[in-house]
Amino acid sequence: METLVQLRGTYRGCFTKFIEKVEVFLKTEVDDSDLYVSHLSQLTEKYTKIQHLNDKILKLIQGKDRCTERDICNEIESAESYEDKFIFWKTKLERCISRADSGIDTQSVSESISNKRNFKLPKIELQKFYGSLKDWLSFWGLFKKIAKDSDIPNEDKYQYLIQSTLKGSRAREVVESFPPSAENYTQAIECLKERFGREDVLVEVYVRELLSLVLNNVFNNEHKLPLIKLYDRIETQLRSLQMLGVTSDKYASMLYPLIESCLPIDLLRIWERHLSSITFKSDEKFNKLETLMKFLGKEIEGEEKINLAKTGFGGERSKVKIRAIIDSTSQRSYILNSTAQRLNYQPHRRESRRHSLFGGTSTEICHNDVYRAFLTDVSLTYNCNFEVLGQEAICATIPPVADGSWIKELSENNIHLSDQRHGPIELLIGADVAGKLLTGGYKLLPSGLVAIETRLGWTVMLC
Repeated sequence: METLVQLRGTYRGCFTKFIEKVEVFLKTEVDDSDLYVSHLSQLTEKYTKIQHLNDKILKLIQGKDRCTERDICNEIESAESYEDKFIFWKTKLERCISRADSGIDTQSVSESISNKRNFKLPKIELQKFYGSLKDWLSFWGLFKKIAKDSDIPNEDKYQYLIQSTLKGSRAREVVESFPPSAENYTQAIECLKERFGREDVLVEVYVRELLSLVLNNVFNNEHKLPLIKLYDRIETQLRSLQMLGVTSDKYASMLYPLIESCLPIDLLRIWERHLSSITFKSDEKFNKLETLMKFLGKEIEGEEKINLAKTGFGGERSKVKIRAIIDSTSQRSYILNSTAQRLNYQPHRRESRRHSLFGGTSTEICHNDVYRAFLTDVSLTYNCNFEVLGQEAICATIPPVADGSWIKELSENNIHLSDQRHGPIELLIGADVAGKLLTGGYKLLPSGLVAIETRLGWTVMLC
């Protein structure tokens, strides 16, 4: 197999160099379709050789005694990266052939584009759709640009459709239930729309999401969303309904009292005064839900300006004592969304990930805001900062260390635990950070516990 891998590496190197040659060739703006066809034939021939070796190497890997799922995944991902390059440049050459055959002046097209911009835009990555009804609108909003492009052959559109679905997902199963051909592309799209894009079902999904969101905030005091987070999520659901042609007057009477009941008492008084002034000034009917959302938007904008005034010139950050847990089995670190809001942390990006759990099960794709947390120990002698993912809940209630013989053992070793209060775990320090905080100091206690020293204080675990 080693010989095949080396041979494939050589072919891949030749393929990469030829792509660079194609890129330079396309900038010369030649109108001869034969030259484009020649380059396309060479590109296809070089990729076919690589693909032939890919199939052989994958079969050998699967036949190994100690073959793991990770080995297979790495091989497939490596092969798909070259497949993406091949499809991208193949499509470019086919478009040039089509323009040359139709008599379009490629130079004038190029000059027109260059007059509009003289900078390179980042590559748009296709969103992976795995079959969640809530993700259909965002997926189709991007993919329909490919679907409506008449310059892309249906065979290539089918390949893009396959790449846009997550392997092993319900969406991929629907797409792969048809043989990949130009004739079946339209049927595959229609089947996806029928399965995941029915407007009546999507409307029901978003209305249920709205009700669940609002009711959770009314009755679940422990995980109640901050006002700004609640506002953003409600706005997201309302916009989705508007995209489906559902006007707010159809659900305003149902949602308005629920959203109003979520407001803090002080803000509710302000809203009632604002509502009274509107009613007093005008006898005309108005949409209460739209008016409430505009009012909340203005209030949140005012809060953000106040926060900016407090922190915009290097003012001190908010400081609160929180309970944290170190879990080296978690690849990332997490913070409660409510804690991030309380500390006025602002997310600087959003990440999507799937969690793999004990026993081999996996969750659906989760979307987390990414914050930068600033920590110090209780004695204020050490501080650090690192990235954390926002999470609605981290774990169930964990009490502090209970009384027992180990308390005396800790005291005899001059070890004082900083976690001495009840409350939710607000920060999980994962393997991405934990190693940097461990000092290497530890004490084996006669009771069987092990005291571990970290830069943020001492913690204990069972040996």
